[in-house]
Amino acid sequence: MDANKLGSWANIGSFVIGCFLLYFAWSGYRTAAVAPQGISAPALHAIPTVFWVFLSGMVLAGCLHVAAAVIQARFRTLGSTVVSSHASPRPSKPSLGRVFVGPDITGRYLTGLFVNHTDIEARRLLAPYLESWMKVAGTVDNVRESSDEMHVVLTTTEDGPVFLTFDKKAWKDHLLILRKGNKLGVIGKIVARTDRLGLSLDKCELDFTG
Repeated sequence: MDANKLGSWANIGSFVIGCFLLYFAWSGYRTAAVAPQGISAPALHAIPTVFWVFLSGMVLAGCLHVAAAVIQARFRTLGSTVVSSHASPRPSKPSLGRVFVGPDITGRYLTGLFVNHTDIEARRLLAPYLESWMKVAGTVDNVRESSDEMHVVLTTTEDGPVFLTFDKKAWKDHLLILRKGNKLGVIGKIVARTDRLGLSLDKCELDFTG
């Protein structure tokens, strides 16, 4: 049973038991008051027992209420522990609901479509991968800037040459300090500029997750 419901039932039970026993005790007093002289009034002997039962009922109801509060506190502690144990100190970019291509879809595979097929056929085969996200890593070959974008050419082992486009406002300070040959990890979106010359990724972000 839910801890909140248990506490509520404890309060209701305490009230009902109290009302019932108070009524029973009052009835006993009235019986004792109207009993003729010389006739034993059983209620007089029962009154102390009634009050003990009443007290026991109150104690039981209180125990139930305390138990409910303890259980509720333990549930809250357990819930916060589970959340904190699964929390990441620095969320990784792939956790943002983006759709990533599989590990077998490399830059060389995508550019190879243009080597092994006509341009029209290659565009048709490339289409399912457009707007999907991809992680690449390699060494910096060149960095240049335009009016509102930063462009990086990355040389990779698995993906061949990769042409990266970054938002200038967000990434300029990070990219200006890069030197030729620096190692770089990037997350980007596959776009239609991909061809036999290389893989093209837009909306790129530096991948600090390694």
